[in-house]
Parts: sequence; structure tokens; C-alpha cells
Amino acid sequence: MIGPSRRCRGQSTVELAAVLPVLVILTLLVIQAALVGRDRIVLTHRCRAAARAAMVTPTNAAATDAGKGAASEGSGFVAHLEGRIAVGELVTVGCRQRLVTGLPLVGPMLGDPEVTERFVVRIESVGD
Repeated sequence: MIGPSRRCRGQSTVELAAVLPVLVILTLLVIQAALVGRDRIVLTHRCRAAARAAMVTPTNAAATDAGKGAASEGSGFVAHLEGRIAVGELVTVGCRQRLVTGLPLVGPMLGDPEVTERFVVRIESVGD
């Protein structure tokens, strides 16, 4: 007669083989979520820099250039101004950027999300 220890031999290996891919994918999803969160914080920093530039030089090009110079990571950053361009007026600086989800397995599943940020600033001067 075969004892219980002999019948169960290898069961742990089979269970590990069944669960390990799920654990790897969940770990990669958590890492990808952390990277997207970090990129979101970088976008906020870039948009703040774009808004500060828009206060003194209220043009889309100046705001976009300031935002691009604020951080080296990422690409596809665009800033645009909404509102009346005059000294003392409030202007909304809208920023958007497509984030790259490049981790193996989960990156292609999630796609590249486009995130947006907005700041409202008062124009101090209309530039030269």
C-alpha cells in the first residue's frame, strides 16, 4: 500500500507552477502602476513649469518649451493656454502627455494612457 506522503509527492511543485505566472503578472502590474504614478507626478511638475512661463510669456510655444525643459523623462508633452491673453487676466494652462507603459507582458496589455493636468494662473506681462 502506498502511504499518504508518497501520493502527495510533487504536489507543491505543481501548485507553485500554477500560481507563479499569476504572481509574476500581478507584480508587474503593481510596478507598472507605480511607474504611471511617477510619470503623473512628473507631468504635474512640467505643467507647473509651463504655467509659470505662461505668466510672463503667454504663448503655447513658451509654455510647452518650459514644460519640456522641466523634466528629461517622457515625450509628447504639449501645453496650451485657454482664456483671454491680457495682463491681469486668468488663463488656464492645460497640459497633456502620453505615458509609455513599457514593462514586458503588462505594458502592451494596458496600452499607453494619455494624462492631463491643468493650472490656472494670472498673466503678469504679455512678453516682448
